[in-house]
Amino acid sequence: MTLFLEFRNLRSDQINMRIFFLSIGLITLLHGAFVSGEEFCGDAKVVSGTTCSNLVVFFQLKECGGPETERAKVLCEKEGPKAVLRKENGTFFIPLREISPGVWTLVGSLRKYPKDWNPGTKSASPIIVLKTPTEKDMVSEASILEVGGQFRFRIEENQKRDFQSVTGFSSLRMRTTFQFRPHPNVDFLVMPQASHVLGEPQLSPSTSAANGFEGLSGVSRDPRLSFHQAFGQLKVGKSGKVVLGRQIFSYGEEVLVGASDWENPGRSFDGIRFRFENEALWWDLFTTKLWDSNSQNSGKGDKDFHGAYFSWNHPESGLRLEPYVFFLRDHLSSLRESYTAGFFSSFLLAGLEVKTEASGQWGARVGQQVWGELGSSEVFGNKLRISADGFWASEDFNPLFPSLHHLLGWADVLGRRNLAGLGLTIGWSGLEGLELQMRGLHFLRVNTEAPPYASDGSTSLSFSSNRAQDLGSELDLRAEISLFSSTRLQSGAAIFLR
Repeated sequence: MTLFLEFRNLRSDQINMRIFFLSIGLITLLHGAFVSGEEFCGDAKVVSGTTCSNLVVFFQLKECGGPETERAKVLCEKEGPKAVLRKENGTFFIPLREISPGVWTLVGSLRKYPKDWNPGTKSASPIIVLKTPTEKDMVSEASILEVGGQFRFRIEENQKRDFQSVTGFSSLRMRTTFQFRPHPNVDFLVMPQASHVLGEPQLSPSTSAANGFEGLSGVSRDPRLSFHQAFGQLKVGKSGKVVLGRQIFSYGEEVLVGASDWENPGRSFDGIRFRFENEALWWDLFTTKLWDSNSQNSGKGDKDFHGAYFSWNHPESGLRLEPYVFFLRDHLSSLRESYTAGFFSSFLLAGLEVKTEASGQWGARVGQQVWGELGSSEVFGNKLRISADGFWASEDFNPLFPSLHHLLGWADVLGRRNLAGLGLTIGWSGLEGLELQMRGLHFLRVNTEAPPYASDGSTSLSFSSNRAQDLGSELDLRAEISLFSSTRLQSGAAIFLR
């Protein structure tokens, strides 16, 4: 059984700072809204999408005199994408930003303007610094610094280790994003992250007691600050970009490669990624270093992860096709080299949203996996959504780097290997600012002669010694309340029955 309570600030009102580097001029500080008729009202949410052309953004406008939930139009413009919805009582607008290839966020808060306002009009930023240019300086380029952040606090109690011992903890995670754009073709992003379990001791080999633990709370140092992302991005031509450094990868529904954002630290990769994209097509080529054995001393081998991922979408029909090939080169273990090829697809069928993914592996390990989901796009005025999903993975399948929490249950007991099952999800958003979700799953073992695998890939589960095909069922309950703009409270429970 798993219980959790989570407080999240999904995004802060970001600071957009434009500084024109000129030699002489009058400095003017404009703070707050300066476009006539502008006000902050309602909330917005990125529902899905990896490129500007297939982003899905919904606005919640009940407090602004508009509809409770309605899909906005995403404008992919040269100066930056934006989501816009024009209603009788005004025009609602919010910019979007790609903080990592394929990962999008909203910039600031949802704004309301007069009905005849044009999104091309210069919009307000919380802080803007301007210098009056001379004729000579008109060729100078603007430098933009964007600052954003996220805070999350979670209380959790579970018995997933052996279904008997109770584990309880409180964790926090805070991320701050600094994105600097000295030139329209150059971006730098740094995302420091403080992530730890409150009061948890850390193993410190350098202490007098070899491999001893020492506390981190109440001491005069904090070694837990790290960088979740830190990369430079260079645009190449009109359609290409190169991203070099520590970055998030998120492909499809994250069945095989994802950010694993439920885990407190999350997941990111050290590597190089090249992306080409146009209106209907994008593709990634990447290489990452997972483990370097030669950075300090001569080692026996490194661990690398490479891949090519392609995505094509048909804007009118909503069809997405995404084939891929991954190569895991692991000279640290007996796995050695493993290849994975497959595809992800999504489309609409008679008002239903269909998502599928299938993968095959060969090399040192041979395996297969299939996943699919069938969901209602609108029931009872888009307040109720029902979806059913199924999954199957062979006993030798390597699940790579998935996000399991939203796919295999909130209890986080089982991993995608030697596993099959069915799931049913019912979501309801009938009250303003409140979302309820109930999810049920049933798990089966594919090969009864092989053990079931935990979400971390181990076989230490308490029922792994028997040969039963039926592994158990899970029931998840979740409630999410919007406290105010960009801040939400989430609570729930997950019960695994076997």
